[in-house]
Amino acid sequence: KTSVKEILKTILSQKYRILATPESYNTPLGIALTAKQLDSTHDIFIAEMGARSKGDIAELTKLVKPKYGVLTGVNTQHLESFGNIENTKNTKYELFENLSKDGVGFFSTDNDNSRELFERFDGEKYSTGLKDQDNFVTAVDVKTDQRGMSFTLVFGGEKSVKCYTVLLGKHSVRNICL
Repeated sequence: KTSVKEILKTILSQKYRILATPESYNTPLGIALTAKQLDSTHDIFIAEMGARSKGDIAELTKLVKPKYGVLTGVNTQHLESFGNIENTKNTKYELFENLSKDGVGFFSTDNDNSRELFERFDGEKYSTGLKDQDNFVTAVDVKTDQRGMSFTLVFGGEKSVKCYTVLLGKHSVRNICL
C-alpha cells in the first residue's frame, strides 16, 4: 500500500498539489494528523488505509470520505488479524462500500481474491495488472536491464505509453499500473 501511495503521489504531483499520509500513517490518528495540514493549497489528499480488524476501513472512510479507492491486493498477509481470507476480503471491501456515490474503484486483479472484489463492486471501476490482457491497464513487454525496468502501459486496449522506472521487480510494475 505504501509503495502505491508513493508512486501515485509522485505521478500526480507533476500536475497537482498533493498531500499524502507520510510513511505508514494508515491509522485514524495518522490520517487525522495529516488531514489537519489540508488547506486551499492542496488539490488532492491521498490517504493510505490500514486495517487490523473488521470495521477499521469503514471507520477510516468516515474520516476521509474518499471518491477514489485503490485495492493493491488481497493475500494471506493479515490472516493472524482477520482469522480467514473471507474476513480479509470483506474488510478491504469496506473501502468500496463507503466511496462517494460517484466513486471510482481501481483494482489490481492479478489474484483471484482481488478479482472477486472487482466483480462485486457495482460502481465505476478499472482493473489493472500483468496477467490479464482484459484489464483496463496492463503492462506488456516488461524488461529489466542495468538501469531498471521498461514496459509499455496499455490503456483500454487502445492507447499506450512507454515507461521506465528505476524500481525493480514485477510487483513494482504492477503497482505502477494502479
